[in-house]
Amino acid sequence: MKRINYEKSLELRATYDVVVAGSGPAGICAAVAAAREGARVALVERYGVVGGNLTAGYVGPILGMVGKGTMRDEIVALLGVPENDMIGETGRAHDVEQAKYKLAEFVCHPNIDVYLQCTVCDTLKEGDAVTGIVVAGGEGTFALGAKTTIDATGDGLGAYLAISA
Repeated sequence: MKRINYEKSLELRATYDVVVAGSGPAGICAAVAAAREGARVALVERYGVVGGNLTAGYVGPILGMVGKGTMRDEIVALLGVPENDMIGETGRAHDVEQAKYKLAEFVCHPNIDVYLQCTVCDTLKEGDAVTGIVVAGGEGTFALGAKTTIDATGDGLGAYLAISA
């Protein structure tokens, strides 16, 4: 395979305590939990809406094996399906269009900056430590620095990019 060297100077748009790549259920819960604890958070999503498969993927009912009293309980209550169990035996699908609005409100927190339609395309590293991500969006390619980076992409893209460099 032929290889080329490519170099480009990028804007470091901002530096955060936590950068979360992916805004599906795990990503929005990670972002909101960190923000509630006082962290400054960037939530990065490749599509134009938060929620992952709960919204853009039209997937329901909401599943997931977690303990009682977790943020899952907040999400199912917020989406109007609090009776949904964790394995799909009982419950019903949520209203996807309402979920788009309600989950956008859920992540509307003074400590969270949401970056929609921004695809993770690389990671920033110092030695073995991930120090942020590079995203490509409608405004071009830019970097977001972070003390902690969470890969909630669903396909592990951030983790893959961190080890493939």
